[in-house]
Amino acid sequence: MRKVVIGFSTPKDFKLASSLIRLFEGSEYSHIFIKMEASKKSPLPFDKVFQASHGDVNAVVYDVFKEGNKIFHEYEVEVEDSKYFEIAKWLWFQLGKPYGFKQLLGIAFNVKLSNNSDNRFICSELAGMVLKNHLSVDISKSLDYIGLNDIKKILEEMETNK
Repeated sequence: MRKVVIGFSTPKDFKLASSLIRLFEGSEYSHIFIKMEASKKSPLPFDKVFQASHGDVNAVVYDVFKEGNKIFHEYEVEVEDSKYFEIAKWLWFQLGKPYGFKQLLGIAFNVKLSNNSDNRFICSELAGMVLKNHLSVDISKSLDYIGLNDIKKILEEMETNK
């Protein structure tokens, strides 16, 4: 068994976009990240963070991520090794895809501006796709317009139902 972690954070330094997201979402956090925990036996024995931020989908070592971000919540999902590698492979193939700025505006103003499926991502959509497409979580809301608090509520329900 391996762990996939979905976490909520905000930058330690002031960032205007983060402040606006926290304002619109009414939350203390402004970002969702996906942490793939490493095995001690792995040739890459460090945790990796996948995220939609800074203009695209990118990856960074968890220790580096923590240096610039305050972590508020982390929800662990234990999966079989085969599912872990399925998720990791899918995330690797999303790297470099552009950030969905229109989606973010759509969520902020509660207006449907685009429906891009998996061509562009915001952080909550990336996490939503992992939950829906790889962990078989029933998500009825369009992933293009799923917000931070929507994902947090789903994860809290999953934790309660363990």
